[in-house]
Amino acid sequence: MKIAHIIPGFIPEQVGGAEVSVHNLATTQVNLGHDVYVLTYFKDKKSYSEVYRKVNYKLLRLKRFPQYYRIYAIHKFYDIYQFFRYIRKYHFDVCHFTMGFPYALHLVDVSRRMKIPSILRCVGEDIQINKDVNYGYRQNEKINRAVLRKYKMFDALIAASASVKNEYLKIGIPEQKIFSIPNGVYTNRFREKDKYPKSAIMQYFNLSYDTRIILTVGRNHPKKGLTLIPKVIEYLSQITRNFVWIIIGKRVKELEKVYPTHIKKYVLFLDETPEIFLAKTELCFPDNNLIGFYINADIFVLPSIVESFGIVLIEAMSAGKPVVVWDVDGCKDLIQDGINGFKISLYKYREMAEKIALLLKDKYLYSTISCNALKWVEQNGVDWGIIAERYVNLYNALLHQKSG
Repeated sequence: MKIAHIIPGFIPEQVGGAEVSVHNLATTQVNLGHDVYVLTYFKDKKSYSEVYRKVNYKLLRLKRFPQYYRIYAIHKFYDIYQFFRYIRKYHFDVCHFTMGFPYALHLVDVSRRMKIPSILRCVGEDIQINKDVNYGYRQNEKINRAVLRKYKMFDALIAASASVKNEYLKIGIPEQKIFSIPNGVYTNRFREKDKYPKSAIMQYFNLSYDTRIILTVGRNHPKKGLTLIPKVIEYLSQITRNFVWIIIGKRVKELEKVYPTHIKKYVLFLDETPEIFLAKTELCFPDNNLIGFYINADIFVLPSIVESFGIVLIEAMSAGKPVVVWDVDGCKDLIQDGINGFKISLYKYREMAEKIALLLKDKYLYSTISCNALKWVEQNGVDWGIIAERYVNLYNALLHQKSG
């Protein structure tokens, strides 16, 4: 089968959940024997060439005229022209769009006219709205009108979580068009614990061996709630001081400027993972060293105010870590309170601190929730091999509908 994945930006120029999931899905689908193409925009031709040589799928570059980028009609027409040429050249069987804005809104017309099944997977800001953190393209009324009109044109829409499914239903997408498929993770990589001795982390950061590690992974963005962590630490440090909170993600070092001095002594800010365990492997997500942090953390905390799915949650659970989150969209869908983690009402800082402290203190509770996290991963079939097969089955069903 010839599968085309279309996404607005891509690794290494953009490295987020959407880009990583497309890379991992495309890689796995090639391993299943399919011809897979990723169509995306690159600012830098050198970045495109480097990725092109290293991936097992075919990378097709969508170009833009920077001087006309703000003139929507011009770049829209050029996008359509390029997409049409690629379809004619490669004869795609299915077009799988990740991110509803901007490409999907105008390229779906082309795939429909060519009678190619079209799938859309929204990833967050292209479907969700959270005005508290100014999140969501649909806050723009013009974009929202286009979304309401165009999303219904897709043959199938993928909901990674119940929260995303609810957003689809709110804008009038028929339920029979919505398919629930979560994001994936290479679960076997989180079982290789011997590669990642805890002593390596403790020595690298000069920590005493009995220091408990709380881990948060996510870029410095208002929706990630990283500025809420000091208020949790304020309460947690009144219960125990034997912990370090490690935050890993793009531009998190900027938080050093805003965290209070008495809080910063409990926090390590890492823009990227240092090569503590293994040399970095290019185009391997998550990075080997990040897996080492997951494996050696005691607890994983995601303080996001809104998520579409939260792939870091299943990465943490794949490492058998209890997870603590706010009870918000995208996080609440994955966590069963008191079973595989804890869900805390948003902004209840003392309660979050108390649950973290309880997990650090109660060995039986910790062990139970850790085991349940691993069971959740297995029962929900989030390994990329399974996820890729589910997508292929959906593609075949849509092709059968078109031919029938």
